[in-house]
Amino acid sequence: MHWSGIRGTACLEGKHHVRQYTRAFDGLRAAALSPQRSAQLIKSVVKEYSE
Repeated sequence: MHWSGIRGTACLEGKHHVRQYTRAFDGLRAAALSPQRSAQLIKSVVKEYSE
């Protein structure tokens, strides 16, 4: 697995690391709003701050 971020890049090759990051990504994806719900939230925040 290769990733890059603010502090640089890294290449993790072990199966353990790949499983760890896969679980973390799956958790983030499960917690994320749908694209439609994200758009609704953004619109409501824009409306709130524009009043």
